[in-house]
Amino acid sequence: MKKFNGAGVLAVLVGAGWITVAAAQEGTIKIGAITPNTGGMAVLGNDLANWYELAADEINAKGGVLGKKVKIIRGDATNAQEAIAAVDKLATVDKVDIISGTIASFISQAASEAAVNYNKMYWETNALAVELTTRGLPNFLRTGPSAAYYAMQAADVSKGKVASVVGKPVNKLKIWVEHEDSNYGTSIATEVDRLMKAEGATVQIAGHKASAVDLTDSILRAQQANPDIFIISGYVVDTHLLLRTMRERNFKPAATILIGLGDSPDTLKAIGPEYLQGILIVTFPRQAINQKYAPGSDAVNKAYVDKYKVPSIGNAGINGYVGMQILFKAIEATKGDMSVSALMKAAKAMDMPIGSFTTGYGVKFDENMQNTRGQAVTYQWQGDSTKVVWPQEAALDGVSMIKLARP
Repeated sequence: MKKFNGAGVLAVLVGAGWITVAAAQEGTIKIGAITPNTGGMAVLGNDLANWYELAADEINAKGGVLGKKVKIIRGDATNAQEAIAAVDKLATVDKVDIISGTIASFISQAASEAAVNYNKMYWETNALAVELTTRGLPNFLRTGPSAAYYAMQAADVSKGKVASVVGKPVNKLKIWVEHEDSNYGTSIATEVDRLMKAEGATVQIAGHKASAVDLTDSILRAQQANPDIFIISGYVVDTHLLLRTMRERNFKPAATILIGLGDSPDTLKAIGPEYLQGILIVTFPRQAINQKYAPGSDAVNKAYVDKYKVPSIGNAGINGYVGMQILFKAIEATKGDMSVSALMKAAKAMDMPIGSFTTGYGVKFDENMQNTRGQAVTYQWQGDSTKVVWPQEAALDGVSMIKLARP
């Protein structure tokens, strides 16, 4: 991933007149939402955009932000080239004030770099690759957890719960991490490797193309290694392909952990409830979660159903909803100044404790503009739905981890 010299880029942009008050158009704050609305990730992309719109509806019902209505304008992008084109349209045709997104890290990378050319803040809520916040890009921050936080949650549940269920001390665990080979999957795999090797576990890593149509070799290699914990970090299509191949090859590791997705009705339909039983998913907090941990999440999920007449398809969307709420607070703090410098300054000043939002998040950005108070949790397939099982304080009363191994 390209590294940027923040000071150098900033100097150029100041010279170009970027650091100025960029007030929203009269009466409306326009936010461009770049998500994959077509193709293999469309269900996730449209769900995220729906949650952005729900956040806008709620703030508008209360009078808007500083008395101005918020409008979400969707931009479709399934690859880097489409991301650049979407930014161009949002900036020059739709005249948005701020750009937000995304589901995929490779889309976020291209879109955020393109946004620099149009003097636009890129308010990332969902893309996970660690490198997105370490590039030195001056118009970029992330409100949700990064891949490193997902890896930390996977390591934590492995140490805190899975090892005892498997019946081995942590330093005797054998772990296989199968990841798609973009910056997203690689970020997670690298951090899981570092964290679990530090605990004495044996870790093996293997990568694959997310676009692969046959992953039999990947499963055969993992099956031969006979890991106690098999971790998958991928996108929708490749994750489903790996799970189907595991089922067909009768690969039954003692524990399986999916990172980032695998909790949606699409996964249930693609794989079936019998094989999914006991599989763990590290992801954003949303439903089936203790309200003391994630206050108001039940009510906002009901609001989603009331608006769209169907439940949200996964956990990524509500993370974007909270990201929008954090953005609205930043705009209020700038008194309506939409310039990158003003929004960055407002974000840096935020200090909200864990539990401030419906995902259980707080807000405190580090030097790379990564929110350090966004957290992942672990769900588990139980029956035909997923339930939070880790950390224990996030689980509903009476919910505990069931058998981990495949039937």
